Amino acid sequence: MEKIRICTDYWIKCIIITAACWPVGIIIATSIARLFNRNLSGTTMLIWIGILTGSRLGIAQWLISEDKLCEIRMWMLATTLGTVIGLTVTTSILIQSRLVWTWFIAGALGGFVLCISQSLAITREQRKDLIWILMTSTSWALAFIIGLAFIREVNWEVNIADTDAILMTWITGWGIMSMLAILVMFALAPIDNQRDRSVPMQWC
Repeated sequence: MEKIRICTDYWIKCIIITAACWPVGIIIATSIARLFNRNLSGTTMLIWIGILTGSRLGIAQWLISEDKLCEIRMWMLATTLGTVIGLTVTTSILIQSRLVWTWFIAGALGGFVLCISQSLAITREQRKDLIWILMTSTSWALAFIIGLAFIREVNWEVNIADTDAILMTWITGWGIMSMLAILVMFALAPIDNQRDRSVPMQWC
């Protein structure tokens, strides 16, 4: 039971910081581009957003991992590289297809790319790698599905086919997941207060 509480606590915090890092990364990336009067193409802008968001996400994940995943520079590099490639893969698929089920597949593939990159810097223990891959891929896929469902619910005429709309769906999905995670965190607060703080948080 103690191990379940530790894992739940860790993944709730992961969802919240991921939801926070994406809009911040996008805002900073677009602001810097405008500051230097750069009208970047869709692909270039995605790479730029991926770099800024991935680096911040890497720092945030490293900080909440009490067992210290690995050396921070290696973790940032793995996270940034995985975010750039994963976001590019996901967006490329979504731009070419408007089928709803492809949103789940595209999100899962993007998350898979990210966690494969991160797993190289996590551990050599296969069980932990597999859990990290499963959780990351699932969370990416759910973010797109939840975001798409919410936006479609608000406006059934929405046509999600360009980069800006895809990113907005992405942010919306993560935002909703973050709010749900915060509610769960408050609900579990009395239980979490009983956790043995000498035991580091783990993802499995």
